[in-house]
Amino acid sequence: MTRISVLSKPEGKEFDEPPIFDSIDRKRYYDITVTLKNALNKLRTPANKVYFLVSYAYFKARKRFHDGKFREQDIEYAHRLLNIDTALASLLSYARKTRLEHQVAILIILGYRSFNNYSLEDITHHVYLQIKSYKSPRLIFADMIDYLLARKIALPRYRQFVNIISDQIQRYKLDIHECLAKCLDNQTKSKLDALMCQDDDKHYSLRFIKRYNQSLRPGNIRKNLDDFNRVKLLYALVEKPFKALDLNHEGAMYLTRFVARNRTLHLSQRTDDTRHVSLIAFIAYQYFQGHDTLADILLQFVQSVKDAVHEQLKNQRAQNTPSKAEPLTMR
Repeated sequence: MTRISVLSKPEGKEFDEPPIFDSIDRKRYYDITVTLKNALNKLRTPANKVYFLVSYAYFKARKRFHDGKFREQDIEYAHRLLNIDTALASLLSYARKTRLEHQVAILIILGYRSFNNYSLEDITHHVYLQIKSYKSPRLIFADMIDYLLARKIALPRYRQFVNIISDQIQRYKLDIHECLAKCLDNQTKSKLDALMCQDDDKHYSLRFIKRYNQSLRPGNIRKNLDDFNRVKLLYALVEKPFKALDLNHEGAMYLTRFVARNRTLHLSQRTDDTRHVSLIAFIAYQYFQGHDTLADILLQFVQSVKDAVHEQLKNQRAQNTPSKAEPLTMR
């Protein structure tokens, strides 16, 4: 399966590379606390101490490990900070097994957890919900980072982020396809496709679905009712698949805006599933919006009648009440 593009190639490569520190960064991230000092004192070889410290600084800065990649400037800085001769701490003597053990120790010191199968299951479910909201892969990627950091979980490599997003997009597409295959018959599909027809004789084409008018004028109210009745008939066709799709608010609004912006041109070029789910969301939105608009108009009309009656009664009481300046008639 083709993997989607989340970041540009340079951005993806930079994500997996160690950070580039300046002098201020090094003072901040190489700060040797009591806990860190105790951990360093337990290490036996000079190489283990140097590369443990650099790995600690990298994780403290980026909340992820970098597969044994180290920048020469940071290695030299760690040598000077620990007062260790560079000849005594070769990277070749820093075994992979030792590096992985050090990563566990660094996570404990900084209060983080490793990205494991439980984390994968949790973030996968979260990403699926974001995809249902039709967020862009880049926004989902940023959200995944925030989600993991809020739970103090170490960040995986960039490729794993891409794999999770790609897998869940494919899963969502399959879920949509299966849902529509079960709930949408060919006759309804044909009626939905007919909505994109630009023929003026087509009573239910998308061009007839307009914004509702909030005016209380009888003519505008009549037009709202006519539009709502047309949409109501369309909603009766798609009510079952709309409920089965279980679109969340953000996803439904995204699809609705997409149809409203593109109407027929771009929509007709989409795949059947994308086109049909977009039309279903659009029709459902128009139906519920029409229902709310008409209810609001009714409430406004009732309130205007009450206000008019109140004003009329007030005027009648004023007319029937004798003026203070009017003298009383003696009989």
